[in-house]
Amino acid sequence: MAAVIGSRDNYNRDPLKMPRWNAAAGATYCAVGGNFVDSNGANFWASHWSGMVSSAAQANTARTVYTVSGKGGWLINACGSSGNNHANTTTFVITVDGVATTVALGEAGNTDSRGWLGPVGYDYLKYNTHEGNVNNSFMRATAASGGTTGNTTWDRTGNSVAGTHITMPGMLNSYAIDPMTVLRFDNSLTVTVATSGANSNSYQENAGVLVRLDS
Repeated sequence: MAAVIGSRDNYNRDPLKMPRWNAAAGATYCAVGGNFVDSNGANFWASHWSGMVSSAAQANTARTVYTVSGKGGWLINACGSSGNNHANTTTFVITVDGVATTVALGEAGNTDSRGWLGPVGYDYLKYNTHEGNVNNSFMRATAASGGTTGNTTWDRTGNSVAGTHITMPGMLNSYAIDPMTVLRFDNSLTVTVATSGANSNSYQENAGVLVRLDS
């Protein structure tokens, strides 16, 4: 059972309110040095991540992707490993200030998908703008395939979004643009992820998080 986490301000502290989605890993891109690179390649994982795990993903086995204590900040994004010919079900356990919440995504719609949390699956700027020539920007995705963008939820986990190749600079500032799509923690954060399918292929096995700390 998920914990009920109250908010004392305008920030979201409930992981279940973060957008959640599956996207084809080979068509999920970010901009690096002005070029688009996909999540099954080395450059995607080179510099964007606050926490990352690159060991082999064992089926239904949780891996700790990120942990911090004694600091506050925002969890912006989290993703699991890709499917490797398996329609993954991705499960995150997000522990915010000592309270653990399980976020289980629906089964991916294809066999090369990653499960995601956060506003990379939420087209809050409503434009599909090519922003090449941007160093160290993080990708976001278009919501054109469906889902709801109201009520701080965006759940597209029954089917995978196919063409998530839109980028924008400054994902670390998304807490200021739409704070209810990211997750606030005041003292500690731990993120684990498990996938139903095993994967030991280079970069496909990776999982990561993007975090902005207060200091």
